[in-house]
Amino acid sequence: MRNIFISTPRILPYTPTNISLLTLSPTIVNISWADSSVGILFYEVWRKDGFAGSWNDIFGPLPSTTINVNDVNLIPGAVYLYKVRSKNNFGFSEFSKSVNTAGVGSSGSFAAPTNLVALQLTSSPFSVKLDWVDNIPDENFFKIERNDNLSAFSEFYTIGIVTNNTITYVDNSSGFFVGRTYKYRIKAFSNTDSSWSNEASITLN
Repeated sequence: MRNIFISTPRILPYTPTNISLLTLSPTIVNISWADSSVGILFYEVWRKDGFAGSWNDIFGPLPSTTINVNDVNLIPGAVYLYKVRSKNNFGFSEFSKSVNTAGVGSSGSFAAPTNLVALQLTSSPFSVKLDWVDNIPDENFFKIERNDNLSAFSEFYTIGIVTNNTITYVDNSSGFFVGRTYKYRIKAFSNTDSSWSNEASITLN
């Protein structure tokens, strides 16, 4: 009789997807994610306190059926970053993309502009003033982007470019209509990386 050996493919878990944050209170944030992997043993949720902090495993091992978890006792107004990974019998998945409580993003480790706010200056003609915090010592320039919110499929487009260390911009371009809500974001660029601010919305009156 010939022996037959059945082996299981040594496949690592897929990277968790759709990680998102829901602010439940000034001190509580819910972290949720999705995963299509099978054979998961557990999940880990890692957190970084501030953009310059270090990553630490704050939740884990979490049961394989976990799809969200609350992080409590946070400092109101502080920035926290989160990412998730899973493990099966053959090792860990790649980390998910990171998300943060400031609502900003980056294509790498390049710090993002924060605290973007929009203020209507005039109505005839319309003009909107943008202010943000520059957390980057070595950016080359900023792109100013606007979404005219014409439909659910409207996208951001560039309306201006400003030099490094700039922290304000006045949008007096065309395309404004009373009663419409416009969204803005700021993109920073270095030699090799980019990052983007939170979104700021304003309804013109």
